Amino acid sequence: MAEILIVGNPNTGKSTFFNTLTKANAHTGNFHGVTVNFKKAECKVLNCTFVDLPGLYSMSPNSYEEEVSVNYILSHKKSCIVCLCNNQTLRRNLLLATELIDLGREVVVVVNEIGKKIIVDYNKLQEKLGVKVISLKANNKKTFKNFFSFFETKKEEKNTNENYDKFYQEKVLCGCEYYRKLLNISDKISLNNYEYLEKNIKEKYTKIDEILKYSEYKTDHIVGKSKIDKIILNKYLCLPIFLIILFVIFYLTFFSVGKFFSDILRYIIQDLIGENFVNFLNNQNTPQFVVSLVKDGIFSGVGSVVSFLPQVVILFLFLDILEQSGYISRLAFCLDDALKSVGLSGRGVYTLIMGFGCSTTASLTARNMSDNNAKIKTALLSPYMSCSAKLPVYAVIGGAFFFS
Repeated sequence: MAEILIVGNPNTGKSTFFNTLTKANAHTGNFHGVTVNFKKAECKVLNCTFVDLPGLYSMSPNSYEEEVSVNYILSHKKSCIVCLCNNQTLRRNLLLATELIDLGREVVVVVNEIGKKIIVDYNKLQEKLGVKVISLKANNKKTFKNFFSFFETKKEEKNTNENYDKFYQEKVLCGCEYYRKLLNISDKISLNNYEYLEKNIKEKYTKIDEILKYSEYKTDHIVGKSKIDKIILNKYLCLPIFLIILFVIFYLTFFSVGKFFSDILRYIIQDLIGENFVNFLNNQNTPQFVVSLVKDGIFSGVGSVVSFLPQVVILFLFLDILEQSGYISRLAFCLDDALKSVGLSGRGVYTLIMGFGCSTTASLTARNMSDNNAKIKTALLSPYMSCSAKLPVYAVIGGAFFFS
């Protein structure tokens, strides 16, 4: 069965595209690091296997996740590659696409039209790239008609890789340590090699600019830029604004809305259901140890922990709003220098804030960091963030030490 690789930058919709094609249930999310290993699933419509690879920006990996993708691409030379691009970040996405095309690989460029549509002349873009370009919406299978038609009618062609070894030999000579180890080549790096690398990168960006020029890439706004950035990114105001936002979120989560719903859920579990069930057991002359187990163990114990669920849900809802609005990315930028002083990264802000809701889930989000040292430190630090489920533990320990 033929194998097709899904490749692209992080946050372009690869996993959503993969799920729509294969009816799989791969985790999706609007943040870096959602996919950290490849996933395979069969597409019955095309009778082939699709492989969802972790996001990468170029064929020069800077993290473990990117190495997974690069290794898989290098070791599967005959597999067709679907390079998924986001129409709003097309210029950045096409750098990877042009590198894959330069390798001599069989590439199909798929543009995911999400968010505000940007005008692109796909015919001229296809002509300039020299490969098939297809536009669709990754979450809407009805827009996959041209994609399915292309692969159904495409004839088996011999995959040519005449530029493959030459391209990576140049990469090695330009000082890429990863490929040096991969190909076991120990050529010395010279000044001329660096000059060639600089020239090569410049030529690729020039090529992308030409592609976008021919594709009539038009927009009436700059994607990712906001007028409020002058306030949010201000070096004097960014921290006070963050503290105010955090105070509002914590107040609504733990003392206002969240506490209201937690009290309701606790009442339903312990009083409304628990008391009635315990009375029923007493009326049936149930042994007292069973009644005590049900009352104190199940309804009181488990119920008190489950009652914190509304607070966790509300906190994660606020974090999702901050993430979708782009504030978390700006906050990571503002606090990067401060966190670096303790060996962390600005990306750790999201993990540490999430730790107030659930430390276990927060530790998992640390996997998106490229710096392995910062990743380990952030994961180890997140359990020290006081989540709401730890409050009963604090109460028991505090009572044992200070009120006994």
